[in-house]
Amino acid sequence: MFIKMNNKTKTLLARVDLSVAFGSFLKQLEKDYPLLGPIKSCRPITEGYEDANFLFETSRNKYVLKIFAKTRSILNIKSYSKLLVGAQKAKVQSLQPIRGKNGYLGKIKQTRFVITEFFIGRNFRNSTPSLLDIRIITKELVKLNSLNFKFYESYDSWSNAHLVCEFKKNKNKLDQATVNYLDPTVKALNKLNTRGFSRSIIHGDLQPLHIFKNNQGRYCLIDYGCARNDYLVYELSTFLAWFCLLKKNWQRRKAIFSYVIDTYTKTHKLSKQEIDSLPLLIKAAYAAYYLKTKLLIGGGDRSKQTRDWFKQAEKMLGLVRSHSLS
Repeated sequence: MFIKMNNKTKTLLARVDLSVAFGSFLKQLEKDYPLLGPIKSCRPITEGYEDANFLFETSRNKYVLKIFAKTRSILNIKSYSKLLVGAQKAKVQSLQPIRGKNGYLGKIKQTRFVITEFFIGRNFRNSTPSLLDIRIITKELVKLNSLNFKFYESYDSWSNAHLVCEFKKNKNKLDQATVNYLDPTVKALNKLNTRGFSRSIIHGDLQPLHIFKNNQGRYCLIDYGCARNDYLVYELSTFLAWFCLLKKNWQRRKAIFSYVIDTYTKTHKLSKQEIDSLPLLIKAAYAAYYLKTKLLIGGGDRSKQTRDWFKQAEKMLGLVRSHSLS
């Protein structure tokens, strides 16, 4: 078995509660999931800031191993596993979970994890979604957001839902120019009355890295790490902000905005107040990433991943502050 044990792997494993050597963990995994076959190789997936994700290949196929971060509660981990299964039953195009001797949620000593099939395709990091891409993913959201059960979430400090809290908590770490720049959006968001807004299960982080497409035109939604039971407008605003309106699509923003809302509300009815809140929540989605990456950079993070997110958030926040969306 080949294991790529470099600094990136060690950084990922530092996020989780692993009581045995990683090689021993994988050996036990082979025993608990005999139908997968012997593991031939395992390498880290370095994108993201939560959990530890690995791509491993067996004699039969390729799979994704997600070892949950030690910051996650047991209830949140169980909710994650339940959502993976629920998404399959709802026929959402997403990763198929693999069942082991303990069910879909694996456990080796105190370490909990899930295994899914690997989707062979490309994410949208380097490409602009077409209107067809947007239409299809909107319909996948409709199906996903039809799920409704008690979900124990893991607090997502990058979410527009938590921008007010994160800004207040970290305001003293920011320079005055940044405080002044973010303050109008934070104040407007703080005044938003969400009473009576529709809620259900949401993905919570639908962005280019979490949507894949293959050469046959199939799609796959991945990574439910920010999923929760929350307002549908948080789902739509994040999806619009981080998937639909980036790159060349900004010039078509009004048409895309209307198209997504019209398609989505054929199934999930939203009030005028909910729809009217979306431009502010889109702005807040960019502001939340701007805030988080600014804090990370100020704390010494020099990674390309963080720099790229900061530049994107800065650019989009500037655009959305000076142009209408609807």
